[in-house]
Amino acid sequence: VRPLQFFAGREEICKRTFPDMATPPDRLPTIDGEASLATRAAWLYFAAGLTQSEVADRLNIQSTKAHRLIARASREGMIRVFVEGPVAECVALENDLTQRFGLSFCRVAPDLGESDLPLKALALEAQAHQDLPFEQVVEITRPPRSLAHSPLFQTLLTWQDSSAPTLALGDLALEGIVENSHFAKFDLSLDLSEVQGTIIGALEYAVALFDESTVQRYVGYFTRVLQAMVDNDQAVLEQVPLVEERERQHLLFDFNATEVAYDLDQTLHGMFEQQVARTPDAVAVKADHLVLTYAELNAQANQLAHHLLEIGVQPDSRVAICVERGLDMVIGLYAILKAGAAYVPLDPAYPLERIAYMLEDSAPVAVLAQGATRGLLGDVPVVDLDRPTWQHQRQDNPGVEGVSAYVIYTSGSTGQPKGVVNEHAGVVNRLLWMQDAYRLTAADSVLQKTPFSFDVSVWEFFWPLMTGARLVMARPDGHKDPQYLSEVIEREHITTLHFVPSMLDVFLANSDTTRCDSVRQVMCSGEALPGSLVRRFKLQLPGSGLHNLYGPTEAAVDVTAWDCAGSIEQTPDNTPIGKPIANTRLYILDAQQQPVPQGVVGELYIAGVQVARGYLNRPELSAERFLNDPFQPGGRMYRTGDV
Repeated sequence: VRPLQFFAGREEICKRTFPDMATPPDRLPTIDGEASLATRAAWLYFAAGLTQSEVADRLNIQSTKAHRLIARASREGMIRVFVEGPVAECVALENDLTQRFGLSFCRVAPDLGESDLPLKALALEAQAHQDLPFEQVVEITRPPRSLAHSPLFQTLLTWQDSSAPTLALGDLALEGIVENSHFAKFDLSLDLSEVQGTIIGALEYAVALFDESTVQRYVGYFTRVLQAMVDNDQAVLEQVPLVEERERQHLLFDFNATEVAYDLDQTLHGMFEQQVARTPDAVAVKADHLVLTYAELNAQANQLAHHLLEIGVQPDSRVAICVERGLDMVIGLYAILKAGAAYVPLDPAYPLERIAYMLEDSAPVAVLAQGATRGLLGDVPVVDLDRPTWQHQRQDNPGVEGVSAYVIYTSGSTGQPKGVVNEHAGVVNRLLWMQDAYRLTAADSVLQKTPFSFDVSVWEFFWPLMTGARLVMARPDGHKDPQYLSEVIEREHITTLHFVPSMLDVFLANSDTTRCDSVRQVMCSGEALPGSLVRRFKLQLPGSGLHNLYGPTEAAVDVTAWDCAGSIEQTPDNTPIGKPIANTRLYILDAQQQPVPQGVVGELYIAGVQVARGYLNRPELSAERFLNDPFQPGGRMYRTGDV
């Protein structure tokens, strides 16, 4: 984390050769006849790799230029060499890197041997403006200003030309003296020079930002770039792997050692039916004064499921449901799954246009509705839960095993909402992991308050009822009322519930948290969780655990978890998303879908059993986002777009 103000101590990785073989400069490929330019290109690629500048539109690196003309009268009497070089060489690239430098140097220049990139011309063009004072460069370019870093650039490249003749004044021999500094002027400064036919260098770094082990890794990355250039002057730089095999193994496999031997041939309703057999008379679900035992809920869901089968519902078909929160919602969801179908939740609070679009896109065999929601649906086949005509149906389990569990639509913030098809195996894995991690028993009560059009609601509906716990349904719109929530938590002895961070903020600010002593654990997901909110939670609910979860709709609810336990003083400002859960793998990859170095920004890919089947009726988009896993034979991964 970058300090708010940058007063950095200085450390330096000692002088060493680059590469380790002590490469003579004439073994390096040249660009426009200059080995030094090739080395600078390697530094640009190295810096771009560490900053992932391909996701930005510019990369600024400072390269000093000696012998600057004295352009100010105030300096005419000074005896010294000014080394100030404005942002020279290949920096201040105002144009898109993919046009001027290519992605990591070589998208425009396909290889080093036949470069069509006018790198030397670009460097000379920059040097032509070397007399422009740096403060004027800053004034003209107007970069974002911060006390945390220097303006315009934070990395420095210095190429020392040691070919100059020995200086002497008559009989007086002159020898250069290196003045050691205790402060780093920039985040990273690379000093390269040619000494006796070998390129050597040192990498200076700010100790406020990096530790020695990290910088040692950086040196290894840079060395591998130069090594690749020496080995093959036709190499495409953006395809040069920065990560060595041991680190690659750690990033791809050690970090993702999450295998757990769960029975993933089960279904959500099958696990519920097993619990019914264990505790038939225990209370399963409660909505205000209405209560159903496990046996009663199972019998009513079975009757409705048999009715759905009679009207043409088949395994892997879709049945929509548009009802208010209550017992009908739970009965309807379990009935749809028992009939082998996937449920499509339609929130009655949605605009009519969105409901109409979702109905047209999902083409359900039927829609479960109530009298209050029937008018929202238009001309579709409706099963009215307020007028049940299926009480004569059998109460035994239908015994139908579907594959898809639900189709939940994304928000549509980037276009039309997309229906995501998630299958039983992925959700079953998610719930079995959750039970291992957070353990519900018959003594627990879980509050269902998340709108069922959001996939967080999935674990609220199905986790407690596979463990013998009790599910308490909040009243419709009750999730928006902090005072009501604190009342129902106290009255129903709620032990487990979920908040998105923004609603947790509202709850802590506007509810009576002294009534929440029964709460054992709170799950947070759906938004970034600020450290300030975690600290308030610990102050107001000191006896409760807080867990930060992350996962897109495209990967069966949640795929990472972080326990926010610890003292208030040790709470980080930015809460991590945590580590991958059971049978889930996370990759941080570059544009070539190869692992980026540890700590470097890349795009997040999710792999494993929880990856969704794909987008409903969007084969092209599914093919673009749901990919074969190159690191796991037969596996699949989802490209999140998150960096």
